[in-house]
Amino acid sequence: MLKFGDVFLFEGKEYVFLANIDGLVYAGQILQPSEAKKVLFLEGKSKTKEVKILYCYVILKTPEVKDKMAHFAKARDGSPDLGFDSMNCSLSSEDMKAIKDEIVNGPFPKNLQEIIGAINLSEVQ
Repeated sequence: MLKFGDVFLFEGKEYVFLANIDGLVYAGQILQPSEAKKVLFLEGKSKTKEVKILYCYVILKTPEVKDKMAHFAKARDGSPDLGFDSMNCSLSSEDMKAIKDEIVNGPFPKNLQEIIGAINLSEVQ
């Protein structure tokens, strides 16, 4: 069973598990540094100060995924029946706190913000 901050593979891509709400799995895709540069470039070209889900991300510091980007533009994706491959890796407390702050303060569904906001990070480790 995956918990907040677990890294898993799905269809050959890395994701970080956020929550399972009413059978819908919320996860952020983990982008390679080269892919992350595209997001950073687009963010720099944006002419609006408005927070957009495209620019909701965290640069990871956990050794197994260091310098990769957890990107939440498609955070609402998947079903628990799809069969995820676990990488036996969980993010560091620092990364989980950064992701929690990004979700709670970002343009995400209220139910996701409430569930993530209620997570006690000391119990997740």
